Amino acid sequence: MMKTDPKRAMEMYGKYPELVSNLMEFNKIMAAHMEKLQKDKLQKEDPGAYAIEHDEEVKQIIKDEKVQLILMQLQREGKLEFHELMQRDPILAKKLQVLINKKVLNIQGACVVFL
Repeated sequence: MMKTDPKRAMEMYGKYPELVSNLMEFNKIMAAHMEKLQKDKLQKEDPGAYAIEHDEEVKQIIKDEKVQLILMQLQREGKLEFHELMQRDPILAKKLQVLINKKVLNIQGACVVFL
């Protein structure tokens, strides 16, 4: 009834403040539980997307200008020679390695590709 007719529910149960308070607390607990289930499902089904949304290290790496240029190049060309990049810019390569480890990017042979 709270969902379908909240006004009527408050008329009926409003005189029981402890019941209303308990129901509100229960709703908060259930909302937090459902959010956790959704996060767990995303983490299991698509760890890369989960990392992009929830991992602060990944978020910081993705904000890096050089990383953004590499990601644009990957979108355009579909792959990137990783060993060449490691020699040319080891710091950038380290950042990409974090993205690979967290399943945001993938390595196929010697090339980095989007998952």
